[in-house]
Amino acid sequence: MSRRTYKVSDEIAFRWSRRKRRGDSYRQIALDEGYDRRFVAKVVKEFDGQHQIQEGAATLREVRVATLRQHLQMLEEAALELLELAARPVMLWPLYIPPPNVPMPVSKPNMELDLPERISTRLSLLAEAPLRSSDWFRQRIAEREAKVIVEDLKEHLPGLWEQIEMWEQLAARKHENCQKLVKQLKNKRIPLNLFESGLEEGLRLSGSQESESLPRLPDKLETPKDVGLWLFRGAATRESLEALRHSRDELTDIYSRLEDMLIPSKLHQTLLERRCSHCPLPQNELPPAEVRE
Repeated sequence: MSRRTYKVSDEIAFRWSRRKRRGDSYRQIALDEGYDRRFVAKVVKEFDGQHQIQEGAATLREVRVATLRQHLQMLEEAALELLELAARPVMLWPLYIPPPNVPMPVSKPNMELDLPERISTRLSLLAEAPLRSSDWFRQRIAEREAKVIVEDLKEHLPGLWEQIEMWEQLAARKHENCQKLVKQLKNKRIPLNLFESGLEEGLRLSGSQESESLPRLPDKLETPKDVGLWLFRGAATRESLEALRHSRDELTDIYSRLEDMLIPSKLHQTLLERRCSHCPLPQNELPPAEVRE
């Protein structure tokens, strides 16, 4: 005579498992439900084992979602750091005006170095390192982490660094043009307090149609308008003004393109659409969150 085969639904298995957790014995459950004690024990153990697997999958999903959220947040913060760094050369001021007999500095922007340094400084300040950890250790870890973040940002935005390299060239050219004008102003012995405002006025004249109605150049340059007029009137200084205005316009254009890529609303969507090597699994590859009980 064959052994009797029992089958129970998930609802029954859940009820037995709940009773067992509450303290009922397998024997008591079997008597109440009309099943063999060994069968009840087998069903409860299998159900609990499957339940633990599902709970583990749900926990893993939560961890991955939290990791992805933190990953995206770090990339978005890095993008804002990049935008802030890239914005500085777009603005003409403040000018660095060295003391007399000190040569003008040559600025060569290098985002490959500047961005990780900026990120690592912030990370080292936020690091929850043990008290015994040295400042050197925290900074070292922050620097390594910053490099990884920059590489991940490149992976998410494949065309980003080509734009950055173009920005670096334009920023260096704009700086050189600006410093050339500063040198011309110093050679004219114009007061330092008129450098910035005078250059702004000269740039305004360079981009306007006022050349036919300009006043006569005064004998002494005492106001920003006087300085701007002098810059615009001279052949060499006017050429320098045009070069500066042109390089600044080009730099503004490339910065606008960077903004289109990196502003938070656009960047967040782009980061979700493309993965990097450190992205957790996307949601459609994660185990289900629901645990059927």
